[in-house]
Amino acid sequence: MKYILGLLVIIIIVITLKDPKPTERSITITAFGDSLTEGYRLTPQESYPAQLESYLKEKGYTGVRVINKGVSGNTTSDGVLRLDDVYGTNADIYIIALGANDGLRRMSVDDMRRNLETVISKLRSNGATVILAGVDAPALVSGTYGKAFEQVYEDIATTHNVTLIANLLSGVSYRPSLNLEDMLHPNAQGYAIVAKDTVGPVVIKEIQKLKKLEG
Repeated sequence: MKYILGLLVIIIIVITLKDPKPTERSITITAFGDSLTEGYRLTPQESYPAQLESYLKEKGYTGVRVINKGVSGNTTSDGVLRLDDVYGTNADIYIIALGANDGLRRMSVDDMRRNLETVISKLRSNGATVILAGVDAPALVSGTYGKAFEQVYEDIATTHNVTLIANLLSGVSYRPSLNLEDMLHPNAQGYAIVAKDTVGPVVIKEIQKLKKLEG
């Protein structure tokens, strides 16, 4: 009897090893932005989208893929021009991080608002989830303009019921050990914080919402 039980255990183990449980369903996330998304002067693996993918897989979301659609220097107007390309990734979740260059150039906050609304409307049209990531107004453009700039993100998130990350660079901005020499762009260590502490937990919540909707 013991021999038979032992044999059954061995058979079960062999079957389990040959036929593992299926992994998480594939989830595509597209990070859409400027140099803060692209990973200015860093390797692709050091950017926040790449580190976000690694973080999510470590958390058990093995079917996730994060596409980096960041282009250095882009403003929200440039983002509108690139919409078809980004929309074509057919992502489940889009992370929009545009506006920093609008702020640095003191561009119209009304135009910035309209551009972001256009982007959100387009990317949502296929039923995708949209996360809007804001940034604090650069120190060079503080004051009245800076306040209006930051308010754009809050207003859009409220009006369009979009999940908001108030500051993509929370805990990273102006810290020498976490930024390049220009103190505007994070280094690999800074992006690790962006991916794991700022963006990652928000994305996980949105993935869990998708799972509930799918039953």
